[in-house]
Amino acid sequence: MTKKQSFQKECGYILKEYRLKNELSVSDVISYLAKQGVQNIHESAYYNWEQGLSLPNTCTFLHLCRLYQIYDILTTFHIPLPDTCDDIFRCLTRDEYVLLLAYRLHPEMHLAVQQLLNLSIPVIFIPVDTNTFLLLWFKYF
Repeated sequence: MTKKQSFQKECGYILKEYRLKNELSVSDVISYLAKQGVQNIHESAYYNWEQGLSLPNTCTFLHLCRLYQIYDILTTFHIPLPDTCDDIFRCLTRDEYVLLLAYRLHPEMHLAVQQLLNLSIPVIFIPVDTNTFLLLWFKYF
């Protein structure tokens, strides 16, 4: 089994565990996703995620975490982060990463966060590859 297949299996197990812990049926989950704007998810696709045969896309995954009340995604899904990094814009601590995920899940709070941090315009995320993004922010003086 490859590392990717092992990760998919672990994620599937965790998704199923949290769905059952929250006493939700697959139909409940699909209805929730549809209300969040995630369309064309069929029960067979969801079962493939739980069986570790595939993974949901990032947006769908974040919606599932919100539904299942998974707030520390990295710890829950056993995703390690490097302890050190030479490039501060490409390496985030676990707390920073979790904070950014929470920020993405709550667009209604973006303006308040920007004002709290005294940012003039929004933070911009530029994907570098599937595991890394460049974080830019601007402030006009």
